[in-house]
Amino acid sequence: MDDTNGDEVRRIRTYGFCISHEQIALCGMVQHVGYLQHLNESVLPQVIKMLNSIEFVDDPSMESANSLSSL
Repeated sequence: MDDTNGDEVRRIRTYGFCISHEQIALCGMVQHVGYLQHLNESVLPQVIKMLNSIEFVDDPSMESANSLSSL
């Protein structure tokens, strides 16, 4: 998302994301991934690389709790 008002030199780009996994999701927003007048210095590629490295780990204790609640 890009700023559309204010001093052009200080306008920034923010990045919103939502990563889903089965019935849960991790959502957030990273502010200041780059200044619009200096996008060649943006950290957005590094942010995307980091987000792509996220792995969801299933919690075995939750699985046993879910099976007990279905009895």
